[in-house]
Parts: sequence; C-alpha cells; structure tokens
Amino acid sequence: MPENHDHPVLKEYKIRKDNNELSPNLYHPTPASLRDECLIVYEERGKPNHDPVLRAFFGAINADENYDNRISNFDIDRFKPLSYFLRGTSQSTNRTNVDLLNWLMGNNDSDPIPSSPPDSTSLPKPWYKALNANVWVALALIIMLLIGKLGFYIWEESIFSTEQPTKTEKCMYWTGYHYEPISCEVIKPGVNIVPLERGKLKRMRKIPFFVKVTKRDVGKLWRAKVDGKLEYFTDSGMHPVETAKRLLPLSSYMVGKYEVEKNLITDILYWTYYVAFFYLLIFMVFQILWKKKIVKSEC
Repeated sequence: MPENHDHPVLKEYKIRKDNNELSPNLYHPTPASLRDECLIVYEERGKPNHDPVLRAFFGAINADENYDNRISNFDIDRFKPLSYFLRGTSQSTNRTNVDLLNWLMGNNDSDPIPSSPPDSTSLPKPWYKALNANVWVALALIIMLLIGKLGFYIWEESIFSTEQPTKTEKCMYWTGYHYEPISCEVIKPGVNIVPLERGKLKRMRKIPFFVKVTKRDVGKLWRAKVDGKLEYFTDSGMHPVETAKRLLPLSSYMVGKYEVEKNLITDILYWTYYVAFFYLLIFMVFQILWKKKIVKSEC
C-alpha cells in the first residue's frame, strides 16, 4: 500500500529534521547518501544479518554472508523513490521505503509502524495541487503573455476605431493615428481642426511603427518622411500634421531600402514572443508528465 506524507514515520522525520536531530546524510537525501547511511547504521548496529527491514529492502543473504557487500553494490537507483519522497518530489512511496527510513532513524525494529489510516471521506486532490512551484511559474508566465497579447490587440483596435459623426459634427481632427469627428465650434489647443471629409474619416489611418511593412503593401500605403523617419498611411493626400507635405505612394524600392532593419527588429520581437510561449507550454507539460512518472514508479 502506498504511504503518503501523513505517515507517522514521515512526520517524525520532519520533526527531527527541523530540530537538527538527523544524520547529515538524511538532511538532503540523495540515492548515494541514503546508501552510505545504510552502511553506517548497519555497522553501528553490529551488522545484524537477520533484520527484517534489511531483508525486505536488500533481499535475503546466505547464512555465511553479511550485508556489507550487498549494500555497497546495491543498485543506487533503488534509493531514488525514497529520495524523491523525502525531498517532496513525489507524494507517496511504498511501505518498504518507509520501514527503511524508520530503521535509518534508529527506531527499534520491533516497534510497530502503523500505516496511514485511510480517509474514506477524503476527496481526490484537485488537479492544481499536483503542480509544483515550477509549473505554477511557467503557467503564470504563459497567462501574462496571453494577457499582454490581448491587451496589445485591444490597444491596436482602439487606435484605429473611429466614431461616426453626428449631425452637429461638421469638422474633424487628427488623433495621431486616425481622424475623429468634432463640432466646428469646439476649440482644442494645439489641435488642427479641419472640415469633415467622410472619405478621409473612414480610410485615413497611420500605420504604427511596430507593424511590418512588406512589398505586399505596395499600392495600398502612402508614405512621408518626418524628422528623418518614414511614416505610412492608408490613404493619399496631404500629411495630417505636416500639412505642407504630400503623401507619396509606397514603392518596392522604398520597402527594400528603408524597411530591412525595421522588419528585422519586428521579426525578432514576434519570434521571441512565440518561442517564449511554446517553451513555457512545453516546460509545463514536461513537469506534469515527469511528476506522474515518478509517482507511478513508487507505487
């Protein structure tokens, strides 16, 4: 029957660990340190060859043998389930491992070791309790990436959305990315208010700097250079802010000349996002599968 962390021996182990009453090999137990501790305790107890705990874990020996060689040459992987259990990597282990721990802590072999009482009223543990801290960190990062992506999408949609003009709104002004209708009587300091043009109101948009411009946009976008930087728009005419500058059609030559470096940066940002997302997803799945594998191996 698999034993869990509510077993009396495991509770005693935790108490002794907190009180610094354990052998150094048991504080941070590894398979190697557990095997070393078995040899030490075996020597200290006068090499008992008929100990039921040793026979259950290491197997029976002949009458003319002892457990020195058996323990020294014992498969070190056989100590992994107890090591994982004591370090909290797994949630259960078998009775033989618990008996060995009880023996290593110096308890009398004849003392009964009660099994953990079954709780008929207990419910199965929720799925989220099977996740360790690393998986929760990965899951939190994935959620943050998704929230960031959603927020970016909402922001991108908001800068392109335009309100329909009311009967009193006969003018419009430039928000930085699109035109918005406004009453001609409204005064906005520092804002150039122009007569309403429904075509411009509907079609004119400024392309954000992070949007990748390619040769497929030739014939669909117009450009202008402001303060040494290219700006792109979805309609022709005059620049919404630099009203003395006319927007020129985007050409393949201009895409090839000015957009290589910018598109490279954009590609790096996009690929970084997707690589991080899939890495965290794979990490989370791996952690869950690895945990299930350990638990099954110890039952």
